[in-house]
Amino acid sequence: MWRGARKAQELEMAGAGDPLVQERLRKLKQVEAFRKHGVSWPEIQALVGISRATYHRWRSRLKDEGLKGLLPKPKRPKRLRRKVHWTSELLIATEDLRRQNPTWGRWPIWLTLRKEG
Repeated sequence: MWRGARKAQELEMAGAGDPLVQERLRKLKQVEAFRKHGVSWPEIQALVGISRATYHRWRSRLKDEGLKGLLPKPKRPKRLRRKVHWTSELLIATEDLRRQNPTWGRWPIWLTLRKEG
């Protein structure tokens, strides 16, 4: 009983109940069955709807990470810029510099503000 519960918990954590994982696993099995019967890749792509590269990527991720590897990867960037918090003094100084020097871009303004502290 404990083994079954532990295995169910492992499968749940791996995303086995996720419909997207189930769909990808089904497509992998379909491609393997078609390849076993000698179907060509263009036909497989038309029938299953995934490219050869996607098949190999999913297969290697399934082999390396298990069912968790079939979960979609996050599309969010790994490194995000921090939000710049402008103080009122900084805003006023930037506006003054812009009025005094209309041809300056951000770098001369940044250097000037940095020199002033």
